[in-house]
Amino acid sequence: MSEKTIADVEEAVEETVETQDNVNFAKASRAAAATLEAISNYGESIRQPKNQAEWLAIYSDRVWAYAGVFAIASTIAQLPLKSYRLAENGDKLYEHHEILDLLETPNTDMTRYDLIEGLVTYMECCGTGYFEVIHGKADGEEEKTPLELWLIRPDRLEPVISKDGKKITGYSFQVKSHTKKIPFALDEVVPFRYFNPTRDWYGLGSLEPAFEALALDKQMAMWNKDFFKHGTTPEGLLRTDKSLTPKEMQDLGKQIKSFLTGATRKILVVSKNLEWQSMSVSPKDAEFLQGRKEARDQILASLGVPSCKVGLVADAKYANYDLQTLSFHRDTIIPKLLKIEGALNKYLLPQFSNTEGIYIEFDKTSLLKEDENQLVTRFSVALRSGFITPNEACRRLGWPTWPDTQKGGDLYYMENRIIAVGSVPMTEGEGNPSLPEEEEINQRLDGIEDSMVDAVAKIKEEIIVELGQE
Repeated sequence: MSEKTIADVEEAVEETVETQDNVNFAKASRAAAATLEAISNYGESIRQPKNQAEWLAIYSDRVWAYAGVFAIASTIAQLPLKSYRLAENGDKLYEHHEILDLLETPNTDMTRYDLIEGLVTYMECCGTGYFEVIHGKADGEEEKTPLELWLIRPDRLEPVISKDGKKITGYSFQVKSHTKKIPFALDEVVPFRYFNPTRDWYGLGSLEPAFEALALDKQMAMWNKDFFKHGTTPEGLLRTDKSLTPKEMQDLGKQIKSFLTGATRKILVVSKNLEWQSMSVSPKDAEFLQGRKEARDQILASLGVPSCKVGLVADAKYANYDLQTLSFHRDTIIPKLLKIEGALNKYLLPQFSNTEGIYIEFDKTSLLKEDENQLVTRFSVALRSGFITPNEACRRLGWPTWPDTQKGGDLYYMENRIIAVGSVPMTEGEGNPSLPEEEEINQRLDGIEDSMVDAVAKIKEEIIVELGQE
C-alpha cells in the first residue's frame, strides 16, 4: 500500500448510491397509511447510529453538534506545533525537527490546519481518527522516511486484531461493504482514540453520550417546522351530535384542506353544531422553548463547550466570557491536545531519524494568556519582591526592554520595608547599636514635644514676671 494513497483508492472505486425501496401504502387502510407517514415525518425514525459513518453524518445534520465540534476543532487547529529536546535537568530546549515540516505541509492537498481540523472532527464525532503515512526516500537519504500524511475516514478503516485479542497487528481499509479490502501495516497508520470503556479498539466520541439530546432536539425542530408550515392550528377532531350527509362531509373536508394549506380561506367556518376538540398539547404547555434549550445545553455539556463559544453571548458579560473561555481552554482543549500529542510522539515521531530526546507538542501559550492588566499586576509584585528583573518582566509582557544606555534593567530589586521575623534592623553608629528606625523617630518626636512644653512654660513665666512688675 506504500505506492498508493487513500485518494487513489477512492478514485478507483465505483461509487454506488444506496437507495431504499419505496413504501407502498395500503390503500385499503387510510389509518395505516397515515400512521406510516407520521412515523416518517415526525422523528420516530431517528434512531441510535449503528456505525461511525452515521455518527459522522450527525455533524452535518444537527446545528449544535456542528457548532460544538467546530469550536473544538478550530481552536486546536489554530495552535502551532513545536519540537523540543528534554535536557537532563528537565528543561525544555526548543529544537526544530523535520517532523514539523511534514505536519506543516502534510500533502499536496492539505495544510496543517486542514489536517488537524479534520482529525479532531472525526474524534469528536466517533472517538477515532487516523493518519495514513506515505513513506519514501528523501533527497540524499538511504532509508525510507515519512513523506506525506493523509486523513483516513474512521468508518473506512478497521483494526485487525491478533488471535489472542491482545493487540492490533494491522488495519484493513474498505470504502464500501462490497469493495476489496486493502491491508495496511502498523507503520502506515497513526491512530488517535478517546477512551471507550466498552470497546477495546474503538474510541468513544464526545457526541455519543448526548444522543438522546440530539434526537430530542431534532424531533422538536421537525415538529416546530411542521407546526408553522401548516399554521398554528392544533391537532384535534371535529365533533357533532348530528348526522352529516356525504356532500357535507366532502365540502367540510375540502374546506379544512384549503385552510390547512393556506390556499384560500384564512378562517375555518363550521356548521351543524360542530365543535373542535383539541387532541394535542400546545407548545407553551409542553415548555417547548425550555425543552430545546435543555437539549442544547446537554449537547454542549457532552462536548465540554461553553455557550459563549458557539455564539450564544446574551448571558455572557465581559468578565464571564473570559472565565468561560479560560475554562474551555483548560478543561476541554488541553486534555485533547495531550491525547493528540501522545499519539504523534508514540506512533509518528519514531519513524524519523535523530529523534533521541525529541518531543513535539502544541504551543499552548495563547490558551492560557491572561488579561494584560492581570499580568502587569502579577509581574509588578514579582518585581518588587526580587523574583524577576525589569527587563524580564518587559519580555514576558511583550514590551520593549530598557535601552542599553539605561542601566539597571537586568538588576533585581526588593522593597526595604520587609524584615525577617525576630530580627532588629540597626542603623550604623559609632560602635554602639542605635534604636530601630521607628522607635528613634518616636523618641525624636517626644523630644520635640518636651522642648515645646519647656518653651511654653518659660514664655509663661516671663509674662507673669512682666505683669508683676507692672
